[in-house]
Amino acid sequence: MSRNISKPLVYIYIISLILHLAVFSFFLLKQGEIGGLFVVDASDYVGEAKNIADGHGFSVTPEAPYIPNATIGPLYPLYLSIFYRFTGHFWPAVLVQNIIASFIPILVFLIGSYFILDRRILWGAALFSAIEPNLLYYTSVVASEGVFIVLLLLSMLAFIRFLKTDKKSWLIVSALILGLTVLSRIAIQYLVGFLAFWLLVYFIKKKYSTKVIIQNLAILLLVYFAFISPWMIRNWRTFGHTELATTGWIDLYTRTGSSVRALVEGTSYGESYHRQLQDLVDQGIIKDADEREMYGFQFQPLLKAQTLTLFREHPEELVKVSLISFISILTQDNTYVFLHQAGVLPAVPGNVSPSLILFQKGIRGVVATMLTLARNQAYLVIYAGRILWAILTVLFAVGVYALWKAKESRAFISFLMLVIFYVWGISIPLTASISARYRTPIIPIMSLFIVVGAWYLAYRIFSRYVSPRSQ
Repeated sequence: MSRNISKPLVYIYIISLILHLAVFSFFLLKQGEIGGLFVVDASDYVGEAKNIADGHGFSVTPEAPYIPNATIGPLYPLYLSIFYRFTGHFWPAVLVQNIIASFIPILVFLIGSYFILDRRILWGAALFSAIEPNLLYYTSVVASEGVFIVLLLLSMLAFIRFLKTDKKSWLIVSALILGLTVLSRIAIQYLVGFLAFWLLVYFIKKKYSTKVIIQNLAILLLVYFAFISPWMIRNWRTFGHTELATTGWIDLYTRTGSSVRALVEGTSYGESYHRQLQDLVDQGIIKDADEREMYGFQFQPLLKAQTLTLFREHPEELVKVSLISFISILTQDNTYVFLHQAGVLPAVPGNVSPSLILFQKGIRGVVATMLTLARNQAYLVIYAGRILWAILTVLFAVGVYALWKAKESRAFISFLMLVIFYVWGISIPLTASISARYRTPIIPIMSLFIVVGAWYLAYRIFSRYVSPRSQ
């Protein structure tokens, strides 16, 4: 890498590191380790990490008997446990995580350099990744994003390098890191199947021989499964199942099912969620209305049957809920969460979804609700963030269009879009519980297209358009 390229990247890394350490230090010093760094689902990661460090295995149970757990990937709690074992605290692990996550802008630059030759666009995308609030927040606290996103980007970078060089060693590296990525966030587990199909189509279009196609697909799949197989074997020995996690049908029953029910019954998501759990209590399946009771593999067939029955009975509501989810994953913004935790904004009773109100009360209901909520400064931030991300999504689409025009870049673009659509797809079942957190893994990649889109439109508006690629 030439000096005139590396120097700005060093500056961007320093900016990213300073911002990460500022967020980390602010929450740690002001609110302490538990109040400042333990957010969202941190309790599961922390509880399991403590048990690993104390020799009780992968369990979130705080006391004996330590019931084995399979709701989260093993990598992040294992990472946390190493630091907890030697220091008795989790903040050192988060500190190192911040240092590692600060490299995300560099990885964005390197990935983009394979199909964008204008360094200004690459620097802009890297800078965007360094300062984007949602990405910054969730990689600065106890959350798997700080490890997961870096691994995902490294795997993508190695895969793109394989496409560029045709060297099998890069495919091996990509498959290995993808295995690690899955063990840090189980939801990404099926990406390898889509990736294998994409690679098959790519090889056929490139007229590779059957032998080479089989060799490369075998490398991808065998290396990947060899890496995740220890966790599959553990689950088989412990639970009698080879699935990597137990949360799939839980999410569909509690999140998607609750949202469908909310539309059918005209209630709020929260009310429908509690009714879904209460139904299981009434059937004697669980004792308390707590979804944690359903974390075992034995509950999955029952949840699957009840969820599919609900979907078959209300297909129209399911389509509407899926549309709401897709809009939400594109536009949700959690800057409010960050500012509220920092003490800048007051708490609000809930993040009201305009899309849900639209289907329940129509356009007048949306306008009336939005005007009422706009009197609260917290809601102003929430909906200003959604408007901003709606604009950024448009720029993203424009960027995809602009880059797709260059035929030599289409392989890279289609690969990146595969990853983006996969993340969008696995987020849709979360429906009304979707937050911007579920978009953070792809914000770094989206930043490339967003900056290209802004560049493209700026030159079109001023009638001086020059392709973002070198001519």
